[in-house]
Amino acid sequence: QSLDRLKYQFIIRSQINLFVKGGHKMDKTTIIVVDDSPFASKQIKDLVEENGYEVIGYAKSGEEGIKMYEELHPDIVILDIIMPGIDGIETAEILEKSDPDVTILMLSSLCDTGTLEEVRAIGVKYLIPKPWEDDVLLATLELLKKHKEENKKEDNNYYTWKIKALNIKTNTIKMK
Repeated sequence: QSLDRLKYQFIIRSQINLFVKGGHKMDKTTIIVVDDSPFASKQIKDLVEENGYEVIGYAKSGEEGIKMYEELHPDIVILDIIMPGIDGIETAEILEKSDPDVTILMLSSLCDTGTLEEVRAIGVKYLIPKPWEDDVLLATLELLKKHKEENKKEDNNYYTWKIKALNIKTNTIKMK
């Protein structure tokens, strides 16, 4: 094989791998916590990090949470509903519109039927009442993690197929 052709294949594979991995460490599920309560944020951090997750950021408002999500692209966003500035529901709606693949777990002391319907309407599937039970929070995070892993496997299968298709094409192209 020519050197140009090898360089071309390496560049394409590198770009695909970067895209598939999304720039994250692949070993731990990353989380940002968006909650105006430092006490709740610390409790969440301690619990999830003891159980193999990595908290990569905290935000005290919806505005900070949106900015942090755009900068860090965590696997999961744990989001309180009642906060100063834009609330958790509006924050979730903005995140869902900007990234349909965002994974949000909402926590709130406000868990009435109306809130549940509002949360479902914007696409958030999980709402845990405060104060939460540790085993419920961890079990929900595991569900979200497995769901994300299944989606990544599907994406990886797609990109593996694309790489194979690319290799077939590059094997038939004459490089100068």
